[in-house]
Amino acid sequence: MCEANKRKFIPRDPPSDYECTIIKTTEKKKRQSKSSSSDVPQLGAQKKQSIEPLVVGQTTQEQDFVRYLKESNLTTAQIVGGEDIPKADVVVKWTFEIGKTLVPPEVVSVLPTQMYKLHQHYMRAMADCIFMQGAKIKDDDFLRGEAIIWINWEEIYQLFHQEALDISMVGLWVLIEIHTCRRKGYSHLGFIDPITCNWRLLRDNPDEIFQMLFKYISVHHNKQMILFPCNFA
Repeated sequence: MCEANKRKFIPRDPPSDYECTIIKTTEKKKRQSKSSSSDVPQLGAQKKQSIEPLVVGQTTQEQDFVRYLKESNLTTAQIVGGEDIPKADVVVKWTFEIGKTLVPPEVVSVLPTQMYKLHQHYMRAMADCIFMQGAKIKDDDFLRGEAIIWINWEEIYQLFHQEALDISMVGLWVLIEIHTCRRKGYSHLGFIDPITCNWRLLRDNPDEIFQMLFKYISVHHNKQMILFPCNFA
């Protein structure tokens, strides 16, 4: 036993510098791994997350429905049917009627100047029972002889409400532009009659369209520009 105890307490040689370096490095790595594992926040606990939390159990339709409820600003009582959902006021379109104003009466006084004058002219025509208005054209206007462009007052109503214009309204506008160019001395611009060159004639009689276009281009060959208005509505 004495010999065994002597061998047990025999002092060992101190570790070398290499062994000390290995021991210190190992202990340092252990301490770093413990601290880093305790500092990492769990999923959903981060203050600023790079991605949104995963929503489990909702289909695309359910997510769209939830988004709709948030955007509709409905209360819980309105959703479950406990309260009525308020209805929006439906604006009834002002309809055309012979002798009646083209716009609601309260709007007449705030119309732009030219539209107000046209509206007053319409009301005077209604008082005199004039239900159509005509504009005379000469041969040098549209190169098709003398004629009259007849305007129905319902077409003026469509103009006021920005609806599709009738071909006669387009022709009247071209006629006004022709007279404006003559009055101001503009000779560089030519015009094509939209009444004789329109999509219906192009569909039903393309040969006549070709002859009319050839006639207009021949007459306006010295013009810098040729205006060809067309209403396809």
